[in-house]
Amino acid sequence: MSKKKLKKPVVKKKGKNTTTTKPNKPIELKVDNRMIMLFLSLSLLVTFFAYKPVLNNQFVNLDDDKYVTANPKIRSLEGKALKVILTQPHDGNFHPLTMLSLAIDYSLAKDNPKTYHLTNLFLHLLNTAFIFWLFFLIGKHFWLEKSLYFALIGSLFFGISTIHVESVAWVSERKDVLYAFFYFAALISYWIYLNTRKNKFIFLSLLLFVLSVLSKGMGVALSLSIVALDYLYGRKLLDKKVLLEKIPFFAISLIFGIVAVWAQKSKGYIHQEHTYEFWKRVIYASYGFTQYIGKLIFPYNLSAIYPYPRDLGLPDIPTHFPLFLLPTAIVAFLFFYFYKRNKHIAFAIFFFTANLIFVLQLIPVGGVIMSDRYSYVASAGFFYLLSYGIIYLWQRKEKLKIALFTVLAIYIGALSLKTYQQTQVWRDNFSLWNRVLTLYPHTPAAWYNLAVAYYDIKDYKHSIECYDEAIKYEPRYTDAIYNRGNTKFFAGDIKGALNDYNLCIKQNPNHQKALYNRSIALIQLRQYAQAEQDCNKVLEFTPNYPDALFNRGIARINLGKNDLAIQDFSRILQLNPNYYKAILFKGVAQVRKGDKKAGCQNITQASKLGVSEAAKFYKQYCLNQ
Repeated sequence: MSKKKLKKPVVKKKGKNTTTTKPNKPIELKVDNRMIMLFLSLSLLVTFFAYKPVLNNQFVNLDDDKYVTANPKIRSLEGKALKVILTQPHDGNFHPLTMLSLAIDYSLAKDNPKTYHLTNLFLHLLNTAFIFWLFFLIGKHFWLEKSLYFALIGSLFFGISTIHVESVAWVSERKDVLYAFFYFAALISYWIYLNTRKNKFIFLSLLLFVLSVLSKGMGVALSLSIVALDYLYGRKLLDKKVLLEKIPFFAISLIFGIVAVWAQKSKGYIHQEHTYEFWKRVIYASYGFTQYIGKLIFPYNLSAIYPYPRDLGLPDIPTHFPLFLLPTAIVAFLFFYFYKRNKHIAFAIFFFTANLIFVLQLIPVGGVIMSDRYSYVASAGFFYLLSYGIIYLWQRKEKLKIALFTVLAIYIGALSLKTYQQTQVWRDNFSLWNRVLTLYPHTPAAWYNLAVAYYDIKDYKHSIECYDEAIKYEPRYTDAIYNRGNTKFFAGDIKGALNDYNLCIKQNPNHQKALYNRSIALIQLRQYAQAEQDCNKVLEFTPNYPDALFNRGIARINLGKNDLAIQDFSRILQLNPNYYKAILFKGVAQVRKGDKKAGCQNITQASKLGVSEAAKFYKQYCLNQ
């Protein structure tokens, strides 16, 4: 038997009748489980079909090589390999659970991208379900019969959000959907703790918190989100018990925050604090904060890269950029205005801001001014606000119900279509980087990655053209110059390759790869003395580099330094007895030195071991022995 709707207590004051409600007292509500499953299934189905195209996407050369296709760390789940996964940072991040999940995918599918995309999509669906659950619990606490609608609207907004495509469709961003999975689970557990006061739920929340930060460093913001839930529930934030409860959460945030900064600095990803003054970074942060809000409402001009103005050939602070301080100030004002007037609005603003504050480039990370993926968890606060606004209007303007939900259905349908289209931007390297270049044609990194994509399919002509564009916009783009040299080499333009290696080494005299590859080009052009010098320099950095020893040996044979060449080839065979070409050319050096017997023995041995060039040298030196 269902309970009657509770009446609000009446408080009389000086002849005026006013009504107040007791704050935050949970009221039990029986909800038909079939309706819950129906609403949840609807949210998940819409989300699935909006994101379904990701299952046909390929890997992209935006870190997918570092994390999957060329990552030896995920090739095994046993012994030392597992220890490396769980204890060592990777590419400037310490996220062992993310690496473990990728290793599990690799064990199942090797380099088949569909499995990785399926895992990402599955995690996003789980996160959407968690948003439904969290919003339902909160809605049940405040709105009773509207709780299911609040959960449905909020989870639909979150599930189909176009700005989330980067987090879901990009395999390397597994860390986003995985850390959010534990993050939202921790929030649900904590909210249950607030309603039941059973300590097991706060301990579970702490455990899930640790799992979240082990998936991605951005999880450290959960301690602030926990405070936001306390405020929403109506707890006194400065109460001794409340404060003591927060100590473990903030301790975890501090520890893993330090780890995250250390990991980023170890790869040089935190670097621009010495390039841009703090006041400029405040303006960049305001710009990013405003853009996140705008793109959550209407996902316009989404890009895998959002360059700094300087990278677009603009002043550090374009004329219109200080204007973004105004909307940021307005949001701050609204938080303080509603702090004691409407906790739902204040909570939503605090949650959204708390989960963005560490990635607003006040401490610059990487070389972009913002990234879609940074809004993944933060967006839950924004969608809370939108969902609350819809419920608020519904309760007070019942006559507008049909119009309200018609507009909502159209909006959700339009967003779903936009998301469906955006997932296909991430289909492959060409669709991804051409999209970036459509929006930001002066972006060197986008031209560079497009050049790599053409190189991978052996379209050297278009690859060189893209490298030309990257270098045009960034003349000191050493990696682009080096790779253009490699591309020219494989295209048969040895002199062009040599020119690029020369330019690369001029910019970075200790560029070992450029020195090594220049030695190859010099040997091709019969400039053996310079080739020997390049190999000498490479071997100063890496004394046991077999390929550099081999190139030096070849150069020395052609310079008549056969004794030194024999030493190089002998050294190679000490390092790697299976380096069979070293046996062949050691024999050639011996023959040229005058030791024909020993030399022909080595040439014969190389021929038996399958070295293709051995037949030519055997015919030249040993046939009439």
